[in-house]
Amino acid sequence: MRRALIALLALLPVHALAEPLPGLLDGSTIAEAQREATQQKNDAQAAVRRQAKLLGYGSAEIAKALAPTMERKGSFKLSLDDGTVVEFPWYRTGFAENAIANTGKAIARDRAGQAIRKETNKGGVRLHYGVFADEVYALALKMDTKLATARDALGSQSFRGAKGGIGAGRVVKVGSRYQAKAGDYV
Repeated sequence: MRRALIALLALLPVHALAEPLPGLLDGSTIAEAQREATQQKNDAQAAVRRQAKLLGYGSAEIAKALAPTMERKGSFKLSLDDGTVVEFPWYRTGFAENAIANTGKAIARDRAGQAIRKETNKGGVRLHYGVFADEVYALALKMDTKLATARDALGSQSFRGAKGGIGAGRVVKVGSRYQAKAGDYV
């Protein structure tokens, strides 16, 4: 009996024995999260514009306030023990005027190219399948607005809003244990 079972199992394709990859997401869930991230960015910008106009700021000043000084993005790969490889995107946005500003926003610099203002980005990291560049920007802008309202500073060091995030991963290589296809979201 045991030999017959082993022979039968040997005839089955490998994927028939595989278990589902934990956390698989469908494309419509990711598309809806992308739409929500874009809406979050638009809402945050609209709120800042509305309040800044009420306070008497001009369009140029508002545009400068809405422009981050640092935007970074990339990805990293995670290899599971069965050979499955998942690639996760990451994003980072900040409003501090400092040495790592990289967006080309006009900021005051000394002759050596270092930012004159002593500002530090303050924010956290969000880990969620709905994390996209637009959402990270919106969260950084909200943090920047909160810190500006609270006049958050320590000595001569001022804090500006920032946020980082890691979004849904995509399967880039299928291993032997999990039922997944290349391109599936995790």
